[in-house]
Amino acid sequence: MALNAWKSTPERAAIRLVRSILGDSPSPLTTKQIYEEAVRRETGREYPEPPTVIASTQKPQKSIRKRGVVLKPPPTPPHPDNAIRSVRYLKAVVLPHMSDKIQEIEKFHTTKSLSDEEKQHRLATMSKSARKAKASLLPTITDVWLWRMTARPPPPLEPKKKKPVFGVEVGVGEDWLHLNKRRQRAREGKVVRDVTWLRELTKMRREREGLDKAAGKETIA
Repeated sequence: MALNAWKSTPERAAIRLVRSILGDSPSPLTTKQIYEEAVRRETGREYPEPPTVIASTQKPQKSIRKRGVVLKPPPTPPHPDNAIRSVRYLKAVVLPHMSDKIQEIEKFHTTKSLSDEEKQHRLATMSKSARKAKASLLPTITDVWLWRMTARPPPPLEPKKKKPVFGVEVGVGEDWLHLNKRRQRAREGKVVRDVTWLRELTKMRREREGLDKAAGKETIA
């Protein structure tokens, strides 16, 4: 039996949650900030079923021995019933899937100035001697990796509708390059005459339609 019973692919609930968090945020977020917001949103939320493959009532796995070596099961995630059960799951499974597979988010590098609180925290992690030696050399700028939603490409522009050319039915716009000069001139003359006739015919039809509409109104009145 495999020791790791957790899925290695992200649950849909986890993807939706990260998408919502980054979509609602006015600025890009670090992995830690995404996780903290996910925990905050899921605090007290009840799922009809746990979003992982392990039921909440399942007994914890025991260590197994393989070739003389004792293999211990991985530690239980801090939030096993949440869509995002741990920072490791978010960092190693959910975020890479969303950036590499479905390409909804992207990770980018930037820098930021350390706040006084962050400087004090760094100094607190040093030994007393190192603190004295490096207090004045502590950098004020630090590297940061942030996540954000990928910019969606703008919708394709609809091609402008071309204004219909009058006289297409009588040859306007046709290619006559295959004809010799004499035939081209003859064809042009014929098309000009046909267009003149077509304009007169169109004018007569419109006048007739106008008269018919006027007669119809008088009949109704």
